[in-house]
Amino acid sequence: MLLGHWLTHPSRGILPVVRTDIRRGSGVGENLEAKQAEWGKRMIEIRVRLWTDNIAEGKGQIVPKHAWDAGVVLMGGNSTHGIVAGNPIPFNGFAELPAKMEKALIAHGVKVHLSKRQRRYIVAE
Repeated sequence: MLLGHWLTHPSRGILPVVRTDIRRGSGVGENLEAKQAEWGKRMIEIRVRLWTDNIAEGKGQIVPKHAWDAGVVLMGGNSTHGIVAGNPIPFNGFAELPAKMEKALIAHGVKVHLSKRQRRYIVAE
């Protein structure tokens, strides 16, 4: 815990700041190899692209800000994480997006750690 720092709250006055290390007891950081990463290369990116064809009547035309609820999920390459951009994964509706995003993460060997909020109701075996 970090004590000795204070925060001014508009309605509650001065409060002590208590910070706990996220790694303590969470499984994050245990036996993991860490390395230095530049700003802009720390995040892992998943992109969603939506189809826009056949909405406008003319060939090669679009209707601005209109798209189908289908498209592809793409995993962006990131040399810091050792991720090479892969093939696009098609989806046919927004309900399929979580499964297709999970498929992209698995295909690239990405391990996702649960947030503190999710650890309240999801049991990791």
